[in-house]
Amino acid sequence: TTESSFSLTDAAKCPHSAATPSYIALGNMLPSYALHGCEAKCSRGCTGPECFCDGRLPMGESEEDRLLCLSPAMCREACDAHNAGHPDYEAGAARTDDRATQTHLCLGIDVHKYRNSCYLIGGQGTLDGLTPPSPAYTAADQAAWQCYAGANLGVEEDYWHFKRLQGASCT
Repeated sequence: TTESSFSLTDAAKCPHSAATPSYIALGNMLPSYALHGCEAKCSRGCTGPECFCDGRLPMGESEEDRLLCLSPAMCREACDAHNAGHPDYEAGAARTDDRATQTHLCLGIDVHKYRNSCYLIGGQGTLDGLTPPSPAYTAADQAAWQCYAGANLGVEEDYWHFKRLQGASCT
């Protein structure tokens, strides 16, 4: 398994819009993490240590089909799990999930500082940080990679932006 680490940018978040979505939709995540979508999990009522429903934002303030109600550590786990077995992540690795298709790698996470919630940043390509997207990629993939490169991060005081890196961090 390839190790990863994350680089932190404080008070930053990827731009996201319907035309250029930077975040991975719940329907494209592993089912075991997609069930932590804030709207579905918290609107029906959730009790227990892994609910994290304090992360649910008021209606209209989030991309409801992309927001996960998880702790920051579990958000990182979700990003790592999303990439496990992806053909661009580990050459020759077998698929480890039951999704029919997966076209986007998890490039990082935008984590709310004060609520237990996050978005997984998704884009096509490789995780070496050196391979830019092809000009044939969609506007959404171009935007996600610009965010990954730090070129279009927005200032958001309530967020931490974590860029996913290949290799373990130095200790």
